[in-house]
Amino acid sequence: MSPPAARGVLRDRLFVGVVAGNLLLALVMAQASSGLPIAMARDGLSATTYGRVMAVNGLLIVACQLFVTRLLRGWAPARTLIVSTVVVGLGFALTTFAHSALWYAGTVAVWTLGEMFSSPSSQALSAALSPPPCAGATKASSRCPGRSPGSPARPSAAWSSRPPGAPRCGSAAWA
Repeated sequence: MSPPAARGVLRDRLFVGVVAGNLLLALVMAQASSGLPIAMARDGLSATTYGRVMAVNGLLIVACQLFVTRLLRGWAPARTLIVSTVVVGLGFALTTFAHSALWYAGTVAVWTLGEMFSSPSSQALSAALSPPPCAGATKASSRCPGRSPGSPARPSAAWSSRPPGAPRCGSAAWA
């Protein structure tokens, strides 16, 4: 991203808010690959069971994403992003009550629905907010929070899932 384009993107408060929202969503979504297996292991479920439960995510996306995208055609992207974030959060919050593979699979189904709502809406909102000279920079920066190797998303799951009284991971978790 060139410096002038980056400055243009960063001056747009509304767009920066969308990127911040994407970062928060990425922090929550990171729990699927870091916090969820820890929770399932504490409930005595195997890594194989975790894999099967996570397969629900892929299967639902393959089976339903096109239909969900068509369903969302008339919805305002900003409103859809808010709804999707709430559904994702609800799905992950429900893991508090999950103690069996079936319950975990149900929570995955809930947050996957939110994830499917988020993807096309986020891209549509990014395109709508981007002035023509900044289109590439806008697209690049709208999808990067939480996806880079140095993102706080992964270590946040390690920190949030530690047992009470256990030592914190320290700065090594950020590497």
